[in-house]
Amino acid sequence: MRRSLCSLALALAALTACGGDGGTDPKVSLAGAYNLSTVDGHIVPYILYEDTDVKVEAVRGTFTIGSGTYTENVTIRFTDSSGPEEVPAICSGTYTNTGNSLTLTETPSDDCSGGNWGATWDGRNKITVNYGLQVVYTR
Repeated sequence: MRRSLCSLALALAALTACGGDGGTDPKVSLAGAYNLSTVDGHIVPYILYEDTDVKVEAVRGTFTIGSGTYTENVTIRFTDSSGPEEVPAICSGTYTNTGNSLTLTETPSDDCSGGNWGATWDGRNKITVNYGLQVVYTR
């Protein structure tokens, strides 16, 4: 049940418009680790889904990007009548970029639906991933 809810939570998170602010410093590399900062403009933890039986939240995460590959590791907290439980949701894949625009190609897995997602890098310390919700990672 929780695995299904985890997939649901990721699917909900995987529904975003984004924008960069231009300017790339040639001394700054896209590669590196970024921390989950906001979801849809709200500081985490962010409620992805809630009804009378369960609350599903994104509580923290990292987005690590390297030479043509990325890994997104988000901790999802499920709270139901048995109490809270945190589980990792790890998605990875490849990316291409044109300037500061990225196209992420997610590999399907138990945690991830797969597909292509748009993202932007601000040229310094922020990656915004477009899942239908605006997911912002900063370093």
